[in-house]
Amino acid sequence: RSTIPDDTKMADDKERLECLEKREKVNNNWTSIFLLSIFLLLEAAAFVSVTVWQENVLETSTQRIETFDRLLTELEEECAQHGYSDYAPVYDGEQSRQKRQSIQDLFHDLLAAQEQVLITVCQQHPDLCQFGAKGDPGDNGTPGIRGDVGPNGTAGDVGAPGEKGQPGGPGEPGIDGQPGPKGLKGDDGPQGPNGTRGETGPKGETGERGPAGTDGKQGPQGPKGDVGSAGAKGGPGVAGGTGPKGERGDAGPRGPQGDRGVRGPKGPLMENDCECVNVPELTGNFSDVMSVSPHQDLVLHCDTTGPPATITWHRTDNKNVSKHVTFSGNDIIFSSIIPGIDGVYECVASSVLGDVEKSVEIKLLPPSPYDCDFESGFCQWTQWTAPNDKFDWELHSGSTPSSGTGPKTDHTTEDAHGKYIYIETSNQLNGYTADLESMIFDPAKPYCLKLWYYLFGTSLGNVNVRDRKSV
Repeated sequence: RSTIPDDTKMADDKERLECLEKREKVNNNWTSIFLLSIFLLLEAAAFVSVTVWQENVLETSTQRIETFDRLLTELEEECAQHGYSDYAPVYDGEQSRQKRQSIQDLFHDLLAAQEQVLITVCQQHPDLCQFGAKGDPGDNGTPGIRGDVGPNGTAGDVGAPGEKGQPGGPGEPGIDGQPGPKGLKGDDGPQGPNGTRGETGPKGETGERGPAGTDGKQGPQGPKGDVGSAGAKGGPGVAGGTGPKGERGDAGPRGPQGDRGVRGPKGPLMENDCECVNVPELTGNFSDVMSVSPHQDLVLHCDTTGPPATITWHRTDNKNVSKHVTFSGNDIIFSSIIPGIDGVYECVASSVLGDVEKSVEIKLLPPSPYDCDFESGFCQWTQWTAPNDKFDWELHSGSTPSSGTGPKTDHTTEDAHGKYIYIETSNQLNGYTADLESMIFDPAKPYCLKLWYYLFGTSLGNVNVRDRKSV
């Protein structure tokens, strides 16, 4: 059994490592050479392709120039035969040669630049390039500059038409045209799908308080309540007025003749035209029939001559007397004569000697166009929008919706069916108004506004009447 010393092993490992490094370096060099070779091959192929294209373009351009020269020469000769030599265009052959010479020089310069690029790459990387053997002699150089044009020769025969030339290259782009008119609107596209619902926004600020809503309809009548306990006995009522005179009864049976009385003393002699009781009469400018305007005030006075008598008034149809009719002494006072108050009233004078009566008929004239009891609507009154007008007057009957405020009846019929107008102020703000405008009156005539109003409740406002001149 043999043993290899440690030093020998280390030397072998070192040599092996160096060998691997050299091999890796060689592989890297070959990889670089391979990539560079591919690059050079691609560049050479591109160079060859460009060169072939350039030569083709050069040959085509040369043919076109030669064809142009030939045609121009023929044109000059033809013009000379017809005596138009003075007007023949001057042909600058030198310019054409210089132009053709410049195109050729351009290609040669391009080839020289490409060759210079290869030389520069090889100088920077000498390990990648190797100089080859000397090449063959190059082709002849380009022809020299064309000499001056000789004198015009005699005109030759017209040659046969030449072959059709090669298609010309594309021309320069034309100037942009003006924009065309706006096209017709296309059909509407189909509705897109609904978008995803956005997040809930922040809570908005509290809005201003809205106007009060209209009154709701009157609810159905509630069930009848239980009978309450008996109240305490009331005090004696106020004595009623004297009732109307009753009808005269039938005469009773004749009684037996009485005894003859004692003859009295002889009395004084009286005048034959004496009347014991004067007939009651109405004082003032009144007659048996009184025609009055609606809502007019009226006072009737009843008096009598002779012995003292008690004066009473009553309606002859036994209807209840309206609260607009009051009694004061011998007077009957009508605070406002409205439908239902008109009728026949009777004054009765009662004394120890008997009763006498006098009647008067109150007739109501047709209403004026300016009168309105609101039984059939607002008449000629309208809602007017003033700067602070925030709500309107409402037509109503019976009690108002807010408890403890409005009246229970109207002023005209004095029952729950009569109509009146009112404003509901429970939900209104301070400073708000409800304005009602009348019809237009003739400013040259005097007028008197008379109305009945009802104010009750807490925090009452004002009822103002103003005149406004119409434009």
